[in-house]
Amino acid sequence: MSALREQSLLLTDRERIARDLHDLVIQRLFAAGLGIQNLRRFMGDPSALDRMENLTSELDDIIRTLRRTIEQLRSEGSRDNQTAAS
Repeated sequence: MSALREQSLLLTDRERIARDLHDLVIQRLFAAGLGIQNLRRFMGDPSALDRMENLTSELDDIIRTLRRTIEQLRSEGSRDNQTAAS
């Protein structure tokens, strides 16, 4: 297999992984966070509310980390694509 073909397959795979992470993982984590936030109205226990807040913050951190990872995959793919075209 030629180096150009291998590079193309790698770039395609990175883009697919980035898209899957966004579509399949981030959206589900975001929905779970919203679900947790909606449960707050049913909770009267301050310690339970604190735990829910911590869980929501943790999910937000995970989403930010995944978004950075996605951007790195895409930017490395763009950079690799520019190098291959040179």
